[in-house]
Amino acid sequence: MYRLRGNVSLFKALILSYFVVQVVSEIDFEQPDYNIDEVKWGLTNTNKTNTCILLNGILQIIIPYNTVNAMRGLTILTVPRNASVSGSCGSFTENMTLSWFPKSGIDENDPPTNQHSLEFSFKKKGQVIGDPQGVMSEPYYELESLDGVFYAGEAEFPNFSHDKTEYIFRAANLGMLTAPVNLSYFCQSTQVVNSETDETTLVMTYLQAQAFHLGLSDTGPNGVDFGSRSYCPRDGFQMILTVVGCVMLMTLLGAAIFLVLSRRSRQGYVYL
Repeated sequence: MYRLRGNVSLFKALILSYFVVQVVSEIDFEQPDYNIDEVKWGLTNTNKTNTCILLNGILQIIIPYNTVNAMRGLTILTVPRNASVSGSCGSFTENMTLSWFPKSGIDENDPPTNQHSLEFSFKKKGQVIGDPQGVMSEPYYELESLDGVFYAGEAEFPNFSHDKTEYIFRAANLGMLTAPVNLSYFCQSTQVVNSETDETTLVMTYLQAQAFHLGLSDTGPNGVDFGSRSYCPRDGFQMILTVVGCVMLMTLLGAAIFLVLSRRSRQGYVYL
C-alpha cells in the first residue's frame, strides 16, 4: 500500500508540474515598446525610392561608470523609437546609424548638444564565382561591425564622477545577424555584444533586421515590409529543447497514469 501511495504522489506532482508549465507559457511578459514584424527603424536612400535597411527589436546598452563616492554605478540606455536614422545604402556595404538625445533631466525642450549614437554596418557576401556555369554561392548579408558613442549626464548616470563623460562602443569582425538576401534575420533570444574598448555591452532582444532590402517601406505600425524570417540558431536550439521537454513530460505523465490504472485493475481499489 505504501508503494501505491508513492506512485499516486508522483502522479499528483507530475500533474501539478504540467499545469505550472501551461500557466507560465500563457504569461505575457511585457516588453518595452515592441511589436513583432514592425519596421521600427528604416533607412531610405536619398532618392526616397528604396528602404535598404529595416530594423526592429529592443536595443539596450549597459554601461558601468564611476560615482563621486568612489563606487561603481550601472546605467542602461534603451534606444528609443524616435531615434533619428541616417546612413548609406549600397550594393555591397550598407550602414545605419541611430541617434538620440540623452535625457537632460532639466528641460526636454533644451536637450544636450551631443547625441548618443549606435551604428550598424552590414556587408553582402556570397556572389557568383566565375562564369554562369561556374561555382555559385547564394548571396547573404551579415552584420560586420557595431560602433557607438554615449555621453554621461546626471539624469542617466546618477552621481557620476565626471572623470569620464564619453563612452565608446566598438565591435568589429562580428559575422552575426546572418541571413540570405531577401530574407530577414529574426532572433527572439537575447544576444550580447561586448565592446572592444570601454566596458560597454549591447543587449539585443526580439531582433529583426534586414539589409540590402528592395522596396520602399514605412516605419511604424503600417511598416510591415520584412522579408520571410530566417531564424537564428539559438532560437532553433531553444525550440528543440522545448519540444524535447514537452515530450519527456508527456511520457512521464503517460507512465504515471499507466502505473495507477494498472494498479487499480489488479487491486480494485486505491487509498488516496
